[in-house]
Amino acid sequence: VVSTTATPTGRMITDRHQTFPAIAPLTAAIDRVTRAAENVYVDGQALAEGLFADSMATNLLMVGVAFQAGCIPLEAGSIEQAIRRAGVGVDQGVAAFRWGRMAVADPAFVADEIARHAAPVALPAVSAEVKAIVEATGAFGELRRLLEIRVADLVGYQDDALARSYAQAIARVAAAEAKAAPGSTALAETAARNLHKLMAYKDEYEVARLHADPGFVARLDAQFPHGWTAKYHLAPPLLAKPDPTTGKIEKRVYGGWMLKAFGLLAKLKGLRGGALDLFCRTEERQRERRLTEAYRGLLDEIVRDLTPKNHARAVTLAAYPDEIRGYGPVKEKAIDIAEDVAAERLAAFRTA
Repeated sequence: VVSTTATPTGRMITDRHQTFPAIAPLTAAIDRVTRAAENVYVDGQALAEGLFADSMATNLLMVGVAFQAGCIPLEAGSIEQAIRRAGVGVDQGVAAFRWGRMAVADPAFVADEIARHAAPVALPAVSAEVKAIVEATGAFGELRRLLEIRVADLVGYQDDALARSYAQAIARVAAAEAKAAPGSTALAETAARNLHKLMAYKDEYEVARLHADPGFVARLDAQFPHGWTAKYHLAPPLLAKPDPTTGKIEKRVYGGWMLKAFGLLAKLKGLRGGALDLFCRTEERQRERRLTEAYRGLLDEIVRDLTPKNHARAVTLAAYPDEIRGYGPVKEKAIDIAEDVAAERLAAFRTA
């Protein structure tokens, strides 16, 4: 029995540039050295999330798959009794085991059940203010879709002014691209994704806003109808101190009361970057702001010097912030790498 959610090598993936192996060659290799007709392949995590909205059900669901496929020489009753004796998540555990069996016996029935209960995908409504900002850019097609999502996000992140400055920057890129490479929006789309990524960095105000978002809290209430508690592992920049041995900032555990604190902090997002913003004084936040301004300057140079000849290199150059991942020290290292990549690609753009 094979779950397609497993890492094929059994090792942690540490290089995001490494392409994940295609499933078909892997299963073909297994079939060549086994009784292919008896092999069963399922995406256990997808089934667990579709049936229970909880990936934690994957393990027992896969036990059910293995049992039904004849790989576990026990009685079904014995397995269910063991699940009940464990005393943790009993109802879901037994149900996951049984649904795993059904995934082998009648996979079409399981697929229909998941589809029948799937929540309809609700596209976020575009507000009048967001629509007006996007309309002013003249964007259409995929670029317009990207802008509608990101302009709305930046309005929530801070305000209309920030969202408008973002949209205007992308509009300038799109106009230059229309002249240099008629019919292409690859550069504008790349700029739209990456400028937004840099502008909407996850600072203290944004973390608070996301945690205190009523929609997020409502989803938790729905997932845990009998109530839930939360603990937050945080390292507030004004309170956290480095470990005397390692020099690393240590996180502390805060209780559920932080949710109210998040709600209050989220309302202060308008202070971001201003004289009263205490958080922006840290080197981490200042570097994030410098990074955004540098990228804006880079887009200005691209707009000024874009030609049909260097268009492809401009797209690659505009994509360099995609190298930046993670938070804290991980992000700092990623920024160093990204800046080296940017310098190399900028040189190539200038010499095209």
